[in-house]
Amino acid sequence: MAVFGHKEFHDHERVVYGYHKESGLRAIISIHNSNLGPALGGCRMIPYVNDDDALTDVLRLSRGMTYKAAMAKVPYGGGKAVILGDPTKDKTEALLCAMGRFIHSFGGEYISGEDMNISVADCKVMARETLHIGGIAETPTGGDPSPMTAYGVEMAIRAALFHRYHTNSLTGKKIHVEGNGKVGPPLAEGLVAAGAEVFVTDINIERERKAVADLGVISVSNDFLTSYDELDVYAPCALGKAVNDENVGKITAKIVCGAANNILENPENGETLKERGIVYVPDYVANCGGLIDIYYQNTGYDVEKAHAHTKSVAYDMTLKILSAARNLNCTTLF
Repeated sequence: MAVFGHKEFHDHERVVYGYHKESGLRAIISIHNSNLGPALGGCRMIPYVNDDDALTDVLRLSRGMTYKAAMAKVPYGGGKAVILGDPTKDKTEALLCAMGRFIHSFGGEYISGEDMNISVADCKVMARETLHIGGIAETPTGGDPSPMTAYGVEMAIRAALFHRYHTNSLTGKKIHVEGNGKVGPPLAEGLVAAGAEVFVTDINIERERKAVADLGVISVSNDFLTSYDELDVYAPCALGKAVNDENVGKITAKIVCGAANNILENPENGETLKERGIVYVPDYVANCGGLIDIYYQNTGYDVEKAHAHTKSVAYDMTLKILSAARNLNCTTLF
């Protein structure tokens, strides 16, 4: 399996494979860049089709964390961890402890935390083996950074709306939130409270039904994104590549802005969105809130400061990027 010749390898500093026979742990930790400080990035667990898919994911995710930390102006570099396995079958206490030891072997050069299918409770298990775990502090959310991520995405959506419509009001705006895991529900809740009409989809039908029952959102079919002409915002909050070669020419939303990492399958998708007049907010700006929340957890938590910091990045930086892209007649990609 080639690393240096991989299409997603961009001067990554360290890519390390971890294996623990007894627990069944198979994992990869990637540090993209540590110029600003130790690499910070969550750990996710996914039943990848193969090892190559896992490597592609961790390389892309760790690079995105470098950009996110720089945009958020926090003293961290970009890193990420992936565990290969089915979280419903393979996630055990022994496996999480083995992952904690793997993280600890980096000596603080990599700091992990929660991500897809890895909860705060899981992180606390890993923390038995290492001090280098974020997102487990005693905060109003129990250490969970997801609500702050959702708040940042809402601020980025408001900024994109202002750029497009000259108003940041959410009243009457039609927004499609895809994914109802950790970030989707608090995002949808905030959008509904602000007067938006929110539509949801999720590959997990039970989570989708819960969102409908709890939040007052509307369940829609998978083709909604490409068939509903009145859609203002598409907010992907699940897996990456939500905008891809297959759907980019058919998306009806006027704005793409969500919490998912690596929303675009490739840079060419960004060019297509621009040509079609669709505003795209880079995910590493929109979803900055979780990283900022963890920064404050590590330095003395102050929820008001965390909110203010998140808004200054997600709202103000989004406006600057969109304005610069318009003035330069280029995409919002870096």
